[in-house]
Amino acid sequence: MLGQPGKNNRSWERDWENARERLTESRLAAIKATGQHRAIPQRPSGMTRLTTPPDTPRVARPQRQTVPPNKVRRRIIVLGTVFAIAAIIACAVGVLLASGMFQSSGPAATTNDFFNAISSNNDEQAYQDLGPAITIRLNQQDFTKQAQDLDQRYGPITDYKEVANSATTQDASQSYMFTIKRSKLTKPYDLRIILQQDPNEGWKISDYGTSLGPGVGQ
Repeated sequence: MLGQPGKNNRSWERDWENARERLTESRLAAIKATGQHRAIPQRPSGMTRLTTPPDTPRVARPQRQTVPPNKVRRRIIVLGTVFAIAAIIACAVGVLLASGMFQSSGPAATTNDFFNAISSNNDEQAYQDLGPAITIRLNQQDFTKQAQDLDQRYGPITDYKEVANSATTQDASQSYMFTIKRSKLTKPYDLRIILQQDPNEGWKISDYGTSLGPGVGQ
């Protein structure tokens, strides 16, 4: 085994390395003395010698088609025009939708606030939703007295709903028809509310007929 002592108290490993070196030196000396080297393998007799490389057809490299500058500029102009038109149309549609939403939400919010105040006997808050066309001829005390008289005669308002497709628009005014229910009435009645937009205070109720009660015969 390697690492164990051999002759003359030397290890087998050292003796093996010395023997390998002596064998290598003897082989090199024999090659130098005889001039013989390792034999080169010979080509088979039936194989022909090629003096020139074979003719291999080369695949042509695809040619890059260049677009004339005029066509590129024309395409850029066309695409830019299309995007500009699309942006203008989108902005116009957005403005129309936004304006329609603002116009419809403003009057609806005022009307809901008015009827909620009337239903909860908050006549002072309901009076704040009235425009100058009403307040110029009807002060808050008279409005409160009318509302209380209607509640005593027909009962307070228990429900109100907007009639479908009743909204109309004319100039700066909005009109809605509502179906009103009162606790002492067996049948509901219709009441048209007209609102106008005030530049400073927003949408205000400009007309609701002669009163907030039912008409003749109800």
